[in-house]
Amino acid sequence: MEWEGAAWGGIDRRKHPDYVIGVPPYHMGFTTSAVNFNGQEQWNGEEIYCELLERTTVVRDTRYAANGFGLWQMSGNVWEWCCSVFVAVIADRDQPTKETNVSDDRSLRGGSWIDVARVCRCSSRYRYVAENRYNVDGFRLSRTRIPFSS
Repeated sequence: MEWEGAAWGGIDRRKHPDYVIGVPPYHMGFTTSAVNFNGQEQWNGEEIYCELLERTTVVRDTRYAANGFGLWQMSGNVWEWCCSVFVAVIADRDQPTKETNVSDDRSLRGGSWIDVARVCRCSSRYRYVAENRYNVDGFRLSRTRIPFSS
């Protein structure tokens, strides 16, 4: 759940469950200038006229805006591999899920450059076997912020 909280960037996800970086998908503002995704696919009968970059980009690519926490490309670009074990059903978002089985399956989150808009959402997740490798998967390095002391 830490990844999803970071991806939302401070947006109240209960009020806006489908938002991606503050822009609702299937909306004129949801274009490949906001998120690296496959913008040539139709959704819900509406045409989406935007380019398909056909590749991943550097995370801090200046074409795209950072979210409310200053994080870049949390949706689209590459599916992000998470350390947490994949759980099929998450009952309560606010409580950590307790694992009953040890598994090598992990979560991929956020969609990629080859996916359509409906997949490139903060809440998108997918089961992933750690041994698999694809050109649409990646991971994000993070660390605890160290307070500055004088």
